[in-house]
Amino acid sequence: MLLLLESFTPRIKDAITQLMAKPDSPPLAGLVLDFLCLQIVGLANELGLPSYLFLTTGAGLLGLMLHLPTRHAQIGTEFEDSDPDLGLPSFVNPVPVRVLPEGVTNKHGGYAAYIEISQRCREVKGIIVNTFAELEPYAVETFAEDPSGVHGGTGS
Repeated sequence: MLLLLESFTPRIKDAITQLMAKPDSPPLAGLVLDFLCLQIVGLANELGLPSYLFLTTGAGLLGLMLHLPTRHAQIGTEFEDSDPDLGLPSFVNPVPVRVLPEGVTNKHGGYAAYIEISQRCREVKGIIVNTFAELEPYAVETFAEDPSGVHGGTGS
């Protein structure tokens, strides 16, 4: 999927550049990107546009994504079902590895894709999350206290 999007980057760049060049077009304020389109962050930076992530999942997955680069720097390999439960700042209780998205345990490219996407999450100017405080109070409080979402984990 990431390679497919990468192949479209020149066309996306052309479309944005043409839009920005139109004299009757209002100025482009930034790009709002889907989770799987975060490779466009580099293009947005190149064009001088801020980029924002629109995460259609809740804050729990955001907590996982912001934690993955830290874990990867420490361990450097995908999760195994036999790994101990994962302490994530955005969850009250440790999370069993078996309930994580399948890609983080996938040795055939899924884990590498998750790492690349999770690193891009830290490059955007802001993140719009599909949640509200009453639905995920602990996660929302965690991000209010630490917007980076990377501190406070209780495990690997």
